[in-house]
Amino acid sequence: MKSEATKQKFIQLRAEGLSYAYAKIGEQLNISKGTCSKWEDQLTDEIADLKKDHLQELYEEYGMQKEARIKALGKVLNKIDDAIDDADFSAMTPAQLLDARLKYQKALNNEYVPNY
Repeated sequence: MKSEATKQKFIQLRAEGLSYAYAKIGEQLNISKGTCSKWEDQLTDEIADLKKDHLQELYEEYGMQKEARIKALGKVLNKIDDAIDDADFSAMTPAQLLDARLKYQKALNNEYVPNY
């Protein structure tokens, strides 16, 4: 019988995307291909949960949460508004500035989620 630590390592490696083929995880954990297959079936939910946790950590690390995206889009939108206010329009046509503003406004609006 394999240890619980070995199972947990299997879950971790699968959540990280490593193939459960014997040459990858099986060899690393010293378990058979059959054990890999059996654990893959038995531990699917745990693998999925850990994958989800890893993705959430990455989202947080790289500021990819919705609030961070809204703030970043809002900052750029403010810069565009400032550029429109200060523009002499020699480098960019009004149509180009307006187009940029509308695109960022649309992106910001797409982030809105109504509270019910």
